Amino acid sequence: MLSCLEATVAPAPTTTTITTTASPLCYAISTGDFDDTATWDNQQIPSAGCSIIIPPSVTVTFTRSIFDIEVAQITIGGTFAISSTTDFTFQYAINIIIEDGGSFNDQTTTHKIYCFAGTIWTFYAGASFTGLGTIVYQYTALPASANFGASYTFGESISGPFTFGVLFNGEIQTFGRVTCIAGKSGGFKSRGTWLGGIVPTVDFCDFIGGCGLYVSSGCDLDTSELNGQLDINFNDISIASGGSCSLGRRGAGGGFRFKHQCSFNCRGKLNFLSSSGGVYLPWGSACNFFSGAQISSNIGCDFRTYDPKVGGLGSLISSFTSAFSGSFYASVSLDGAATETSSGKYHHFLFYSSC
Repeated sequence: MLSCLEATVAPAPTTTTITTTASPLCYAISTGDFDDTATWDNQQIPSAGCSIIIPPSVTVTFTRSIFDIEVAQITIGGTFAISSTTDFTFQYAINIIIEDGGSFNDQTTTHKIYCFAGTIWTFYAGASFTGLGTIVYQYTALPASANFGASYTFGESISGPFTFGVLFNGEIQTFGRVTCIAGKSGGFKSRGTWLGGIVPTVDFCDFIGGCGLYVSSGCDLDTSELNGQLDINFNDISIASGGSCSLGRRGAGGGFRFKHQCSFNCRGKLNFLSSSGGVYLPWGSACNFFSGAQISSNIGCDFRTYDPKVGGLGSLISSFTSAFSGSFYASVSLDGAATETSSGKYHHFLFYSSC
């Protein structure tokens, strides 16, 4: 199973997971308690800095109330169960990936889980969560139960695909798809830009049939290192109110081209940095600038649609001034006909949700 992280393949004795972190890998080799050495390969209980792999058919149960190990990632192909007699706290921001067939089980007494800012849980299609009226809270300091903020109700069960993220400002966002979340201002290929260090890759998003991309409020996603083209299959791209995305590179011409059909949804600010050209969306895409959205550019910015099989300039969707503010909605048919609409219209292949 491919991971959403960008790096090298790490061989695994009991799973086909591909992980890209350079940190040590800790494999669960048999069902058992997290703190039992017999559960782990080489009888090494996971420690700070490692990435944990729970392969299919293996259940690991964590019985303490605080997960106090700062691990790079937990990948669940089998089952990870938390079984505290009170509530449960992840002391550090946690990156959890639940693969197809994998399950995260809440067996705590209070069914309250506390997560730190920067946390992301990614459920692939076929992944699941089980609990009992479980509520997940964001918190700012220990004890978590006295310093909590936003919350999201997981309830009794959740099925993937699904993404749960606690942004760095404490806001919680959820998505009905596997979504990569830009949480801090930075370059597209920088792990520090993304929640959980999840750098999007072509292979991963193609493997699952397309990812979502979400640019958080207060974050500017810089695409200058992409050389004017996004070739990752993001079929839903959203810029939150208060967030921004910078397309192109200052001093470079040619504009910015999206290779795959997408629903491009802007509630924040789009910075068009190229000295010429426009923004190019493939046939079958949608372009939505919601009320209050902005475009910043040294030149006028054309949005155009093109046939990916042909390339070229394509046809015009709309021309925007260098300081556009307001709303605009358009959809593009699969044969390239662009139609302006009265409200935002998401691409017909997509399902998107956030809260």
